[in-house]
Amino acid sequence: MTDADQLVVWLRETMDAAQLDAEAATPGPWHVTEYNWQTDFDAGIGTSPGDVDVVGHGYEGGGVERVEDARHIVRHDPAAVLRRIAADRKLLDLHQNVAGKCDECGRGYELSDWGPDFPCATVRLLAEGWGWTEETSGQ
Repeated sequence: MTDADQLVVWLRETMDAAQLDAEAATPGPWHVTEYNWQTDFDAGIGTSPGDVDVVGHGYEGGGVERVEDARHIVRHDPAAVLRRIAADRKLLDLHQNVAGKCDECGRGYELSDWGPDFPCATVRLLAEGWGWTEETSGQ
């Protein structure tokens, strides 16, 4: 299996795992419920405004102590993750190896700065966004 094949297999498996996690999570949309930090922990996360059915506030209900953490978690709810995975899969499908060249950009893999048989820059950057590194490629 070439480096290109390994990267694409790894990328698809990584997206598959993230998709399974997102599909198994509590469906959204999620919302942040803020609390008075002087009397309680800062935030909880729920599926409707004012509700905390996904993650309760503070240590008692799951650990969202900072409202900034809660906002970050809500921004990456399952629906958002699934949208990004679907878009990334479309990008990957566009940039497939056809006769030694990327089907979308037409660049020959052998011309890549990363070495022979490595995918085009779009696929490399897509994989990097999912956590692919030189250490990953050696596994």
